[in-house]
Amino acid sequence: MTLFTDRITAGIESALDSVSLRQRVSADNIANMNTPGFKASRVEFESNLRQAMNDGNPQGAQPSVVATSDPANADGNNVMISNEQSTLVKSEVQFDALVAALNYKFATLRTAIKGQ
Repeated sequence: MTLFTDRITAGIESALDSVSLRQRVSADNIANMNTPGFKASRVEFESNLRQAMNDGNPQGAQPSVVATSDPANADGNNVMISNEQSTLVKSEVQFDALVAALNYKFATLRTAIKGQ
């Protein structure tokens, strides 16, 4: 960890990386929604991050990309656009909240450094 990276900041950074991966995987799913035989994927990271935070090593949290169990349509593709839209909206809210938390943390540090 660097001077200004504590366990909380490292956890937020890890979560931001994972949410970004989730957005990319969802975008890939949408891009392939008309590809016969394509199997959609999901990113799971919350439980790994929680455990890593409890262990005191947020950098050790690794997201995992797993296949969905959604039913396939006639051409073998199982991308469900409603699920992908929901995932993207959830990810956007998570990303915004994480950035706000990081900004708050840095604003607090700025205040402490300035002595105000």
